[in-house]
Amino acid sequence: VGVAAAAAFVAARGSAIRSQAEKPAPPPPPPKPAAPPVVLPPREVVPHLALSADACGIEDGAFALLDPLIPDSPVSRVLRKVLNAPHRVQLLSVGPLAFLFDRVSGRVTGSTPASTLVKVLNTTDLHARVVVEPVAEEYCTNVITERFPAASRPVRMSLDAMIWDMVGEAFDAREAHPAPGGTRLLMQLRNFPNFNQLHRVGPLDVQFASITYSAPRSLEQLLGLFPAHHHDVMRFFLQSALSGLAVVKPDGGGQAVASVRKSDESRRGFFRSLLDKLF
Repeated sequence: VGVAAAAAFVAARGSAIRSQAEKPAPPPPPPKPAAPPVVLPPREVVPHLALSADACGIEDGAFALLDPLIPDSPVSRVLRKVLNAPHRVQLLSVGPLAFLFDRVSGRVTGSTPASTLVKVLNTTDLHARVVVEPVAEEYCTNVITERFPAASRPVRMSLDAMIWDMVGEAFDAREAHPAPGGTRLLMQLRNFPNFNQLHRVGPLDVQFASITYSAPRSLEQLLGLFPAHHHDVMRFFLQSALSGLAVVKPDGGGQAVASVRKSDESRRGFFRSLLDKLF
């Protein structure tokens, strides 16, 4: 009897376990509604450049217009090699230093900071042995891996900021004197400079940027507005154009220039009085 009772208990227990195991699983929780897509605001750009369609940037012909204005120095000679090359990705080598200029991404990868390159160019004769080699865009990543391994702690910087600072260094090294007829150029900023990311910024650069962002200005006109600061005007003009922040075109004395000059006449007294107080 005891054996029969035990067997009956085991059978009943087994059927209870099986009945619990055979119960259907609870339904999964309802899916959460998809989050709405994140819509980023459009990047701020100049909504309408007043210069006509034949204005050009550093990527499509501006260098030929600006070259006569660039003062001669070891830094500017290297800049000429980099900016005047037709290739969008270039590897610059000077002694133990190397820099990969990538116009596609707008970035520079270097073995040292740009300030070291400037110092080497100004204090040695290595500027005469600078080598600039084209790099196919599809091999850009391979070149970075081989020439700038992570263990060497490569420096990555913005291309426009590096060009801006190198142009400023070229102007600090030598006084700039515009060539005859070199002031007959119009310029307008297409992006406002991020001065927090730039090192070589003059005391009047914010004012220059405000003037040239709102409307095209001729170099001759800017030099007339700031007669005591020709050096700063020339430096800012070239920094903006060579770094890609501005477009330029020959000044033919058209209606656009005349309308700008008319508005400047009403503001000339303010600029002059402000400069007198500051300087």
